[in-house]
Amino acid sequence: MTTHPKRRKSRTTFVPYSKKSVSAMRMKNPRTTTHRRKKRRTLRKSRPSMPPIEVIGRGKDGYVLSLPPPSNMAMKVHTKGIYPAELMQHLKEIENAEKYFTIEERMENAPPISQHFLRKNRLDTPMYVTRMIKLEPIPDTKKLTRAQYRHLRDGLQLLHKSGIAHRDIVDNVMLHPDDHQPRIIDWNNAILHPTDIDKTIDMNAFFQFYKVGGGR
Repeated sequence: MTTHPKRRKSRTTFVPYSKKSVSAMRMKNPRTTTHRRKKRRTLRKSRPSMPPIEVIGRGKDGYVLSLPPPSNMAMKVHTKGIYPAELMQHLKEIENAEKYFTIEERMENAPPISQHFLRKNRLDTPMYVTRMIKLEPIPDTKKLTRAQYRHLRDGLQLLHKSGIAHRDIVDNVMLHPDDHQPRIIDWNNAILHPTDIDKTIDMNAFFQFYKVGGGR
């Protein structure tokens, strides 16, 4: 019969760290010191604060940001696609174009407010940034006044007469804050020298989604 030796009990006991030993460990590893943590907090607080950014529009190609007051301008950050230069030049040459359309001006360098917005929302770097008049959304597209309905119809006919088809008229019409008349925006799907089918698509979408709801 074999006898097993008795197992010895472990003599190692847990000894709580004293305040001196903890401070000594922190001095050896300065990354965990409270001095470093306080320094990081002060660095975060010392960064210049950006003005509040209001997203007043969002499309497939980017975001429309409202610039802080007293400016009445807005900024569009394009994350996908660009407007053809030939198309934008053709729009500028149309007589009374600003009365019916929004012609966006390209900004050479992206302002810090747009860069801050992209970093905060983890978006891609913008291909370019444009500047435009700050517009207001239409409360109900099927309750336009007669003047607004005629204004939008005349603008669409002028666009076709000038050799451009929008091809995405739905949800791309907004009101100007000064005269409260509609403006056509967003030219990502627009083309030059359209066919009759492209013009028919625009007019069918206009007659389907925009109605007169009362008023002059």
